[in-house]
Amino acid sequence: MGSGISTKYEKTYFYKLKDEEPLSVSEKTYEYNVNDTHTIESHNDEEVKKFCEDMVSRKPYEDSSYAQNLANTAQHFEMNSDGSFGKPGRVPNVTVIESDSPMHSAMNFYSEMGEGGQMKYLNNHHGIQSKLMDGTDVTFRPYPKSEGSPAVEIRICFETIIRKIHFVQR
Repeated sequence: MGSGISTKYEKTYFYKLKDEEPLSVSEKTYEYNVNDTHTIESHNDEEVKKFCEDMVSRKPYEDSSYAQNLANTAQHFEMNSDGSFGKPGRVPNVTVIESDSPMHSAMNFYSEMGEGGQMKYLNNHHGIQSKLMDGTDVTFRPYPKSEGSPAVEIRICFETIIRKIHFVQR
């Protein structure tokens, strides 16, 4: 294995409803480059690392859904009439939320939208993902390649588009 390459072993459990016995176990080993500037490990931000560790250690629960999490998130973030958050970005399906603390806002938003899902690190370690029980995926990328500001992506179970929200300095 070359310098800067780390091997991660991942074991994912899929739980029955209201039961701690796993229905199945998925195991895999993958490599990612820890020198990649977009990985969680490449930044000396202990708060982000701790947040991601805490998120992926949570157990999923049976009634996690986009609709429920959307309602909870709308209590803390202003929602547009079409169900999106933030101002329109430069490209379709991308919005921007301005904040005094973009990273904290992105972490709070992800925590609420991803609540109750099966959480895991992305294979490339560029972020974490929550899969809700209704099939919706919510992804938090603290250091994305595209804009450089923290982002949350939502792939809603009943839509074909991915909604991306960037959190920028006010």
